[in-house]
Amino acid sequence: MEEVQAEPYSTMEGHGHAGAHVCVVLAGSFDESGPKRSISRCETGMMRISPPGRRHTIHFGPEGARCLLFVMSPRWSRTTALFPNQPTPDHFSSNANLGALALNLRHQAQDKSPESALKAENMIAELLARSKTKNAPPAWLDRARDMLKRDFRESTNLSHLAEDVGVHRVHLAREFTRYFGVPAQYYQRSLRLIDAACKLADSSLPIPEVALAAGFFDQAHLGRVFRDRFGVPPAAYRRQEYLGPE
Repeated sequence: MEEVQAEPYSTMEGHGHAGAHVCVVLAGSFDESGPKRSISRCETGMMRISPPGRRHTIHFGPEGARCLLFVMSPRWSRTTALFPNQPTPDHFSSNANLGALALNLRHQAQDKSPESALKAENMIAELLARSKTKNAPPAWLDRARDMLKRDFRESTNLSHLAEDVGVHRVHLAREFTRYFGVPAQYYQRSLRLIDAACKLADSSLPIPEVALAAGFFDQAHLGRVFRDRFGVPPAAYRRQEYLGPE
């Protein structure tokens, strides 16, 4: 992820990106064109998402532009289901909430810790999901997410959560992914991982107790999920946080 400042009337000639490329315009504007495509305008508060390999040329406006850019890995593209294997058209979105979400993401990205990266991943998922709708999440869906945040350590039954907010579990599952970019269970698991990572870094609590306190079944359960997301087991992560990278 990077923030770039483009000069007024500057141009980025034809280029592409290996992964799906996301640009949120924080200020200014640009016109984008590509082979066999007409010019599209992207202004302050808008997002542009391009599929992997799509070549384009960017012409910046009279004020230049300040943009937040990130390239998604193929795995993350599959997770968000925005970019299937077949080529897709460029996606432009204008949503009143995108700018605020992008600024929060930029602030989060300044913290380089793994747990902060996981928070940023959740925010990216929401940013991408919200780019596909003009509407804010319904109040009941915000309540459901707040309940997951509050009770993420508990064993959450999606049917019970849906009943608490007054909707069917299938509707809850579909709308959660639609507005927040990931399934509810994935979101809850990421909160548990963030909590476990913070406890490993900031306390001397034994790892089995860290696992239980963060909502995992046992140390082995934490170890499998933790290694899958952070690339190292919990004990190695704790050593890195105490001693620094070797």
